[in-house]
Amino acid sequence: MITATSAREPVLKGEWIDPGTHLNVVGSNFLSKSEVDVETIKRASIIAVDSIEQSRIEAGDLMPAIERG
Repeated sequence: MITATSAREPVLKGEWIDPGTHLNVVGSNFLSKSEVDVETIKRASIIAVDSIEQSRIEAGDLMPAIERG
């Protein structure tokens, strides 16, 4: 499943995703954008980013989940 939007609010919820589903979430390139909800991030077994440092600056999908522990 792929998301590539300019959404500011999640368009994909973790409760909709079957276990084992591969996601490519590519549209959230600002902290104020988010394509997936925190539940999606919590359920992920692997999260891959180009750069950990850069993701802390612009990964709007990841930062809310990190801030909530």
